[in-house]
Amino acid sequence: MKFAIKQSSEYLITHSGFTFVGALIAKTDLKKRLDKSRIPGVYTPNISHGDVAISCQGKSDFDHIEPFRENGFFVISLNVTKAPSSPTLWQRLDMAGKNEQWKQIILEELAKLLSNDLVQITQIFLGANKERQYVPLDIDISPFDNSSTKKQVVSRTYKGYDGYAPIFAYLDIATSLPLLIYMNSGNDSKDNIKICLDPETKVDFIIKRNLRKESPEDWLEIAEKEGIGCQERKGKTVYMGVRA
Repeated sequence: MKFAIKQSSEYLITHSGFTFVGALIAKTDLKKRLDKSRIPGVYTPNISHGDVAISCQGKSDFDHIEPFRENGFFVISLNVTKAPSSPTLWQRLDMAGKNEQWKQIILEELAKLLSNDLVQITQIFLGANKERQYVPLDIDISPFDNSSTKKQVVSRTYKGYDGYAPIFAYLDIATSLPLLIYMNSGNDSKDNIKICLDPETKVDFIIKRNLRKESPEDWLEIAEKEGIGCQERKGKTVYMGVRA
């Protein structure tokens, strides 16, 4: 179905963005391929695999689907035949999580969508003559507050509470271009540098130096002695150089 987008003073629902999500999904074979997939124990489902996968919205609480089951806009915009109940959503996704075929289909269709000229690659060029081309990849941690839980291996985070601190990375498109990893000073560790230099995961990287146990005055002395100074503005001089 085609939608006409226009300015209006009428009441708008908060999930109007489903229109664009549905339009993007329609450019893939995701629904068709998932419908044809096989999940052990699910032979003649009343609600197709494709409808279940598209309806999940990426929510962590399966009950979030309930308000949308009778919402005509939801099913029309996402082009699903019928929205599943929360138990159906939970059971099907739990079973599909062990299905390698689903994972392969989703990854292939996502890569196909992103490589279909829908996303522009953000490139940077480095080197004396800008001869090295990279796609930047930012990596940073996001502390989780698990202080009121009894989960294992929980420890103190820099946020001041007990929890996990998983590292996330976001790349806007699948690419064959070389990556340049960006990490802030919280990731300045030998373990991270070792991973970046490992032959199996070798990648160029920039990590901001962590000066917890170092003196800024000592680094300024090194910069003035061995670096090349460039006055960007009055009162601000930037030093660049290499130190083995």
